[in-house]
This record gives sequence, structure tokens and C-alpha cells, in this order.
Amino acid sequence: MAVLSHVSSLSSRRAPDLDLSSIAKMPTPGLPYAVRTAYADAFKLAVADGLAEPLLIPFCLLAPFVVPALWLAVPHRRRPWFYHTRWLAMALIVWSNVYHLAYTSSTNTACAYAAGLASTWGTLLSMNLLVWTRPQLEAARVVRRVKKDKDDGLIKEADGEMHTEVRSTGHNGGSENVNGSGNEIRARKTISTNGTLNAERHDEFEHVWEPYPSDGGFLERLAWATDLILCFRFSGWNWSVPTIPRPQIPLEISHGDKVEVDAIPKTSRSGYTRPLSTGEFVRGRLTKIVIFYFALDFLSVYMKKDPYFILGPDHQGQVALPPHLRDFPPWLLLAYREAFSLLGVYAAIEAVFSVSDLVQYWLANRFYPSRGALWQFASTFGSFEQILARGLAGWWGGWWHQTFRMQFAAPATYLLRRGELHLHAQDEALEGAGLFLPPDGGYSAAAVDGASFQTVYAAAAAAVCVSDGESLVYVGVAVFHGAPVHGRLFVDGAVAR
Repeated sequence: MAVLSHVSSLSSRRAPDLDLSSIAKMPTPGLPYAVRTAYADAFKLAVADGLAEPLLIPFCLLAPFVVPALWLAVPHRRRPWFYHTRWLAMALIVWSNVYHLAYTSSTNTACAYAAGLASTWGTLLSMNLLVWTRPQLEAARVVRRVKKDKDDGLIKEADGEMHTEVRSTGHNGGSENVNGSGNEIRARKTISTNGTLNAERHDEFEHVWEPYPSDGGFLERLAWATDLILCFRFSGWNWSVPTIPRPQIPLEISHGDKVEVDAIPKTSRSGYTRPLSTGEFVRGRLTKIVIFYFALDFLSVYMKKDPYFILGPDHQGQVALPPHLRDFPPWLLLAYREAFSLLGVYAAIEAVFSVSDLVQYWLANRFYPSRGALWQFASTFGSFEQILARGLAGWWGGWWHQTFRMQFAAPATYLLRRGELHLHAQDEALEGAGLFLPPDGGYSAAAVDGASFQTVYAAAAAAVCVSDGESLVYVGVAVFHGAPVHGRLFVDGAVAR
């Protein structure tokens, strides 16, 4: 309560009422500095009065990322009592994130954004891992391991390309796969003169599924958990979003089940593509970084000339427009501003994820060897044809980056699994009840009813993968003040399993 009681006062410090009459008289080039200084001064004053705190790393990351990783590193398959401690862990995470949302910010806009994002996204991520799903029973990742040799000994390669020593750990009587712990396989690899490994050596490795290593050491389990938490779109996991290229995912997965990575398509039906070579991957990501760096530089300079991007839409008409926008009709001015806003978001996401892909491929795979597989680095966005063919559903369900897809869908999926939402299959006309509309043609509908909640306001959209890995189930759910749930279940081209 102490945290929430200070939210309103802190917000007033962070967002002061600017003297618009004096700002309107200022030249437009000086407006960004004036507004930025006003907000920075308000934050500094709040810190001095004890109403705010600066962003502190790594303290702000402990609850949203460290606590879930440590909790998942303790196996609860044979400890049912420990599984109930997830509520204590979740309470700690929520309390910490609410505290940071209420008190933590920065005079730097990017850091202030990161502070809010870490708290809000950390809560959604933790709810997905601790409440809505059971990763230790359901999640599995793809890892590469050396095929077992007849002599269970050394595998040597000529020309100094690869030297791998497989050591039996005494666990299950055989060699172990590379799973991030770094203590089962010791490998030393050098690249040949042509930059690729000998094709004959490709047959010495295989890819297998690795569920939660409950019998492994603590560091091995911690590596598995952190890999799950830090993996965008769960690429390389059986939880992978269905829009990106991925291997066939069986209904039941056991440790050591083989994965046919050679059968992964280069381009998914949603238009996401994967690189086929290291050169293609590096060139593509570096090209995007350079292009979108200049795009962001142009936008950061040009958008400052429009007070709309500085003061926001609440102050339209109170500040004079710059000369190059004064003759724009209202509809064109709106289109101009919306287009620049979208381009800024798109360029930032492409640039950030391109850098992230390179970091994961060259650095993170030292700790998570499975990250070295190129097929896990699909393009950030899908094909624009998804929008032309499917409209709004294609925009959000196909073309957009899908990073938060599973976390947003998790509550509705959880309710379906528990039977809180009852599905009664029947053919009905499309009434637009879902938050995501299905693609045109080939759908059937089913009513969602019978669930009642008290004093709850919620909106959720679930995208549940079906057998072909591309057809989706869209569920629109609305809960109002104890009223029954009403919605529609739309199946695109397949029957949900």
C-alpha cells in the first residue's frame, strides 16, 4: 500500500504541467531540449524528496529474471511441496516489479523506458513460467551432440578442423550431449580455410530434444532455465512460436529423441526466413544494422521538427506547426505522423534484434552451445503479404515480430487446458467476436461459454499451434463483472488438437 500511495504524487513529479504559453513562443529547434530538461528536473526533484529512485543494475533485474531462473533450477518433479512455493516467488516478483514501476526511472529516456519494460515484461514472463505453464514437465530444447562412437572414445578429424573428445560421465553409461553445462563434452574447433566444416563431418553430429535435466547438476539446470528465459520467441524449443521456421514438434518428447533439422524449411508460411550459411547470416544482420541506424538517425532529427512528437497528441493545436507542415490537410498530417511513428518502431526493433542475433550467435553460444545453430535465427518480421492477404490478423498474427506472442496467449491457453472455458463445436457465421480475426476462408467457429468470474475485467487472445505448425486457433475472450465468457474459436485450415 505504501508503494501505491506514492504513485500519484510521483507521477505528478515526473510529468509536470509545462508552461505551454512560454513554450509556444520558443523556436521549434529548442523545444526538445526544453521538454527533456523539464522532465529531468522533475525526476531529480522527486529523487531528492525520496519519491523516486534511479535505475540500478542489476538490482532491477533480480526479480523479473534471476528469481524465476533460480526457482526453475530446483527440480520439483519429485518435490510436490516445492512446486507450491511458486506463489511465494511470484508474490516477490510482483512486489518488486510494482515497486520499480512506482519509484524507478531515469533522466535518460532510453533508461526510463528500460526500467518500465523490465518490470512489466518481467511480470508477464514470470507468470508464464511459474503459473500458466510447467516448464520442467512441458518444455524441451534442441541440442547438438556428437554421435556415439563404437569405441566410445576419441573422434579425430584431419586438417585440424575438428577435435572432439567424448568422455563418458558414468551417467546412463554413455556420452552426454552439449547442453550448456560445459562438463560433459570438451570440444576444440577451428574453421577450415574455406570457412565451412567438411561435409563429411556433418554426419558425426545429431540434434536431439533435451527436456528439463532433473538429474543434472545445479549449474546444468540453471543453464537450461536461463536459456529458456532469455530465448526470444522460444526458437529452438518445443514452445517455439508457429510462425518461424522450426523442426517438427512431436506431441510427446523424451530425452534424446532425434530432431530432423535438415527438414526445417527456409521460409515459413508466414514469410519468416532463416539463413543457410554464416556468411548470409552475418551479412544480413550487419546490413540491417547499418540501414536502420541511418533510418533512426534521420527520424530522430526530422521528427523533432514536429511538436507532436515532443509534446504528444494531448497538446495538438496549442503549439504552432512548423512551416513544412502548415499546409497539410488534417488527414495527410495524421497519415504523416502515423507513418513516421510506425517507421521509428519498426527500425528500432529491426536494429535491436539484429544486434541481439549477432551477440547470441558469437557470444551467448559460449554458454548455450545450442544457440550456435543458424536455423534458430529467423528474420525478425514476416512477409508483408500476410497483411495484404489477411488484414489485421495477418498484421499481428503473421507479419509482426511475435516476440511476446506466447506470454500474451498464455492466460487464455491456461483456462482452456483447465476446462474453465468450455468449447462446443458448431458452425457459425463470423461475428467478429475474437480479438484476432482468422484468415479468409477455411475456418469453422465454436462458441466459448460457460465460464464465470467475479469482478474481473480481462481481454485475452490465444494463438494455439495445431498439427501443421502454421494453422492457428484464435480465441477472443472478454470477462465483465461476473458475466459469462462469450467469444469465438476460429480454426484456420485444420482441426485443433
